[in-house]
Amino acid sequence: MQAEFDISGEVERIQDQLNRLIERVTAYGWDKSWERERFQPHVDVYENRSSLVIVAELPGVSASSIQVYGFQGAIHVEGVKDANYPPSGDAMFHTFERSFGKFEIRVIIPCPVQFREAKARYSDGLVTVQLPKIKERRRKKCIIPVEIG
Repeated sequence: MQAEFDISGEVERIQDQLNRLIERVTAYGWDKSWERERFQPHVDVYENRSSLVIVAELPGVSASSIQVYGFQGAIHVEGVKDANYPPSGDAMFHTFERSFGKFEIRVIIPCPVQFREAKARYSDGLVTVQLPKIKERRRKKCIIPVEIG
C-alpha cells in the first residue's frame, strides 16, 4: 500500500528551506555585498620645520596599484585594494568586516611646498609622502599706484 502524499506539508518544508537559505545568503555576505564596500584608508598629516608629511595606512594594497600625485594644491593617493578571493562556493561567512575596492585620498596642502621635490615611499602597509616646505619670504608691503581718470 502506497503512502498518501501531503502536498501542503511538502510546500511548507520547501518554503522553510528557502527561508533558511535566504537568511544565510544575506547574513553571510553571499550576495556579494563585499564588492560594494569601499576601502577608505586612515591618514595622518603633520609638518616639521622642513617638510609636510602625509602617512596613509594601506594594508593589503599592492605597491603596483598605488599612484601619488600633486594637483591643484592637494596631494592625491589612489589605488585599489583587491579582495584576493571570494572563498570557494561552500564557504560561509560568520563575520565580514574587511572592505575592498578603489580608493582615493585627497589631502589639501596647508603650507607652501615644493611638489617637484616630493618623495613617496611604501613599506609595511604604509605610504609616506614627504614634501619639502618652501621657506616663506618676508612679505613686504607692495604699494600699487592708483591712476586717476
